[in-house]
Amino acid sequence: KFLEDARSQLKQSLLEASEESCLPEVDPKDPSSADVPFIGLLNPSSGNKMGAVFLAEAERKLVYRSRMFHIVHVFIDKNGAMGRFGTQLDAAKEEAKTKMQAQPGKDFRPRLICGGGDGTASFALTCVFKALMNKGSNFSGFRWSSE
Repeated sequence: KFLEDARSQLKQSLLEASEESCLPEVDPKDPSSADVPFIGLLNPSSGNKMGAVFLAEAERKLVYRSRMFHIVHVFIDKNGAMGRFGTQLDAAKEEAKTKMQAQPGKDFRPRLICGGGDGTASFALTCVFKALMNKGSNFSGFRWSSE
């Protein structure tokens, strides 16, 4: 109980410590910026449990709000989270295409940010594959090609 209370107080103090955010200012939608399109899956209940701090901060910043997801909510499709995640995956892919056209020779492949415990990376890939599967009762491939 003591450690849980201390961790909770630390998280709260990190959020209230200053006007500055723990997340950098980015503009991945701007074709002329160097910011790479991204999407994030965080597990606030595993690892050092700091995912909760980042998810709370992401809710306060417009650019992150639609890009950072609670990984368990995506996996179980809580309140349509899987659909929103899939839509944002597609948006990140399109942002990358637009940036590569605007800045030839630069690599703007969309990035997946994941955070949590030891199993979160494989859990995140499972969510990505699940979001990209073609709809239907039987597996019939993925809706993204290799292009």
